Parts: sequence; structure tokens; C-alpha cells
Amino acid sequence: MLNVTAESAEFRIHNLLRRLCLQYGKAVGREVFLDVPLTQQDIADMIGASRQTVSGLLARMKERGLIQMVGRRMYVRDEALKAI
Repeated sequence: MLNVTAESAEFRIHNLLRRLCLQYGKAVGREVFLDVPLTQQDIADMIGASRQTVSGLLARMKERGLIQMVGRRMYVRDEALKAI
């Protein structure tokens, strides 16, 4: 589990995605395909946040074009890995 006391949930989700992309991601152009099935609850548990918080953060990231969801898997744009 990441350090949940010092950093914001937004920072923690970006950090988690960065680590998962490095470990499990497959480069596809300017994106990384994260071929790991994750639910919002899985992500919330990993970063020490509520599912509702994760839902809102992922929605904002989608609106900004930083991620694209395909079922429980996602494409993460390079910019998302450098955003914070």
C-alpha cells in the first residue's frame, strides 16, 4: 500500500498508474495499454481512498483525455504518467 498520509489521492492514483504501467503496460504509440483488470474498488484499496473518490478522479482523467477505459482495462496517455 502506498503512503496514504502524506500525499493527495490524485497524486497516489497517478503514482499507482505510473508503477502499474512500468510493470505491466504495453506501449501503443503515445499510450500504454494496461492489460490488468482493475475495478475502481481495486484501485481505491491500493491507494487507500474510497471508491467514490477514485470514480471522480478517473472521470476527470477521462475528461482530460489522460486515460481511456476498455472494460476493466485502460489506455494511459504518456501525459498522465507525467501529470503530477
